Amino acid sequence: MKAYLGDAVYAESAMNGVVLTTSNGVEVSNTIVLEPEVIAALFRFVESLKTAPRICPRCGETNAPASLKCDECGLDLTVEDSR
Repeated sequence: MKAYLGDAVYAESAMNGVVLTTSNGVEVSNTIVLEPEVIAALFRFVESLKTAPRICPRCGETNAPASLKCDECGLDLTVEDSR
């Protein structure tokens, strides 16, 4: 069974890992097969994001890892700054 992850990305279980695909709703445009070792590396990467300080792309202020907004300028740190 495919699960929709967002941003046109779908995931489904494979015999030895996970298959990620992108689709426009009609056809699959990209396929990535993640083996168990790659899945583990991805999980480690995501965990590292939880402990790394968040640097504001607008003002350069160092914020706590769980910060949602910059302490200095108030920028929303949950989305990329479009400037």
